[in-house]
Amino acid sequence: MKNLSLKNLFSLSLIVLLAASCQENMPVIPDLTTISSNKKVIIEEFTGVACVNCPAGSAEIESLLAQFPNNLIAVSIHTGNFARPYTSSKYDFRTEDGDRITGDFFGEEPFSYPSAIIDRKKLGQGTHYVGQTSWAGHIVSEFAEGSPVSLALRKSYDSNSHTLDLEVDILPLEDLPSDCRISILLTETGISDYQLLPSPTGWKSDYTHKHVLRDIITNFDGDIITEPLTSGITVTKSFEYQLDEDWDAAKCEVIALVHRFTSDTKEVLQAEKEHVAD
Repeated sequence: MKNLSLKNLFSLSLIVLLAASCQENMPVIPDLTTISSNKKVIIEEFTGVACVNCPAGSAEIESLLAQFPNNLIAVSIHTGNFARPYTSSKYDFRTEDGDRITGDFFGEEPFSYPSAIIDRKKLGQGTHYVGQTSWAGHIVSEFAEGSPVSLALRKSYDSNSHTLDLEVDILPLEDLPSDCRISILLTETGISDYQLLPSPTGWKSDYTHKHVLRDIITNFDGDIITEPLTSGITVTKSFEYQLDEDWDAAKCEVIALVHRFTSDTKEVLQAEKEHVAD
């Protein structure tokens, strides 16, 4: 599945990126937006309202999304001690599914906040988590890998009942392993609430939280795909979900992931997203 010339070009760009990151706190991302890749990469950031360094992580994600608008998908998961809401917070962004992602799904807690998992891959150091200065490099590397599957999302949303109907077409580009699962995540962006910022600012009451995980529509560890995933044959999965009335559907995204699920790998093979309400 891999395009060798594309991979070589990405590898050269990655070397330049890593060399730059050794000299600066924030990596300089090469201009790769014109390079074609069928891979949609998902970055799952672990964050919290009481994390003083997390606004910098959020800013880095926005920079990466601006650099790769068509190939990068972001989810911010509020979990752990730093995610406990402030006494004056309007919302509690923690979710049961978000907690289970770290504990039951990956079996390890983030080593720092913010940290992120890229395409749910385990790294050579034996951990899934990546520090902020390494996000860009791992994302670029994932683009080079390509994807063995294509996803297409069709949705309709009823604003009266707050009901989302979703169909996901899974088209394997080669025969896929039988351990694949599908996960459907729901996020909301543009939520104004308290966040701890570096001194001397301190707590900010109207900080804008983005890509907040609201719920996982499937099981937290994905739904088993029982159909064989054979090259060239489309498998369609359907879902229905009722959004919380307090969520702004116009600012919500639904994200589909096809991923492996074994004791050795949870790797995301492909991701796709759509706005809940246009």
